[in-house]
Amino acid sequence: MNPVFLGMPLYFAVLTYLLHRWQERALVGDPKGFVQRFMTALVVKMFASVAVLVVLLLTAPDAFITPMALGFAALYLAYVVFSTVRLMRLSRNAPRP
Repeated sequence: MNPVFLGMPLYFAVLTYLLHRWQERALVGDPKGFVQRFMTALVVKMFASVAVLVVLLLTAPDAFITPMALGFAALYLAYVVFSTVRLMRLSRNAPRP
């Protein structure tokens, strides 16, 4: 077991937490700003994740490349779905200005 496999969920958890804090600040007062932040966060998460994945794959031993790429992709999709569902539920229940 490579320690990178343990760090991948931590990477996504921290990134998701930071982006959610930033997005939720605009939820109540600025619905249009929230939508812009939501879309920006998706792009930031995608580009940051691609950069991290490239570095991991370039530095990983050959035996870990396929499992690492598949695990990373599965975690990325899981956290994107979680973020989208959670923020959409919050936006539906948010008080309107």
